[in-house]
Amino acid sequence: MVPSLGLGVFGVATSTCDLRGDGDAVAFPMTAALVPAVARVQADRDAMAQAAVLPDPAVVASVAGHYCSADPTKHMTIAVEQIPLPSAINATTAATAAALVLRPAPSVQGYSFVLAYVGNASAVYGVGATEWRRIMGPELWLPASDPGCSPGTTAAAATAATGEDKGLCPISCMRKMSRGSGEAVFFYTETEGPWKGHMRMEDPGGGNWCIREAAANPG
Repeated sequence: MVPSLGLGVFGVATSTCDLRGDGDAVAFPMTAALVPAVARVQADRDAMAQAAVLPDPAVVASVAGHYCSADPTKHMTIAVEQIPLPSAINATTAATAAALVLRPAPSVQGYSFVLAYVGNASAVYGVGATEWRRIMGPELWLPASDPGCSPGTTAAAATAATGEDKGLCPISCMRKMSRGSGEAVFFYTETEGPWKGHMRMEDPGGGNWCIREAAANPG
């Protein structure tokens, strides 16, 4: 049933004949209950592997902060957050994992990303440089007002508790691709020019870069 785990189910029922698949009558209900539970465990495991594996706190602190503007309504924020795991949807107790999250400015209609640590990039960008990968999220659903979302779309898993249409839409594969999910982002200290000594965030794939505000660091 789940080849990657070597998981299978064998059911047998004592019978004089098995014309109606008595073994299946035992195995199918068990499988229907077991596989979704295994899927939830795998989803949580994958999310934790992606989001919760943070590097040394000193490395996290070196990149966390406010970027692109000194104006609180316009700057981008990078900080550690407790983000919900997939199994937390409609659960009475929300399971979370720590992750470094990039949030757009409050006045900008943009997307958030989980920054997954890749490793040291000193060989390319100088001492202390690090490489991260942007993973679109951490929310599983987006408001209908966000770019590319269609108002009135019902996210069944998110609305099952109330049965109301909350105008949510899923983070589709196309939306992830168009917004740069999976792209590498580099952080390194400027060594010359007007921003010398400041942390620089660079997205080579998108051709974008920003400087961290020295006075702001949300940790």
